[in-house]
Amino acid sequence: MDWIQSLIKAINYMESRLTQDISVGDVAGKVYAASGNFQRVFHLVTGITIGDYIRNRRMSLAGQELLHPKTRIIDVAMKYQYDTQESFSRAFSRFHGINPSDVRKHLSMLKYFHPLSINIMIQGGFNMSNSLEILTSG
Repeated sequence: MDWIQSLIKAINYMESRLTQDISVGDVAGKVYAASGNFQRVFHLVTGITIGDYIRNRRMSLAGQELLHPKTRIIDVAMKYQYDTQESFSRAFSRFHGINPSDVRKHLSMLKYFHPLSINIMIQGGFNMSNSLEILTSG
């Protein structure tokens, strides 16, 4: 299995469904992987669990939406899959450090968790010019 492509596909899948109910099983199923294995690989590569990624992205987007004057907290809470305004407010305060009702007063405190992108760069190995010198100087 091409894990890099699977991770990219999983991130795109999560990003397109942040306002829907999604689980680790849904994400793993989308890339045809076992939940436990895929969760371990995702965490190993990204340093964050799938659940934390979804939560951080939702809180980030919720903070941006609450900047609009006519946006109600309960509407944002429901949009990002929170059952109550209270549970949303607790999660929001943990993430941003401010209450949702104070967003417009303290907009500089809003945190933004960017979508992940996977870029791979391989460095190291032997320096070929040194190897050639060793082989030809004998």
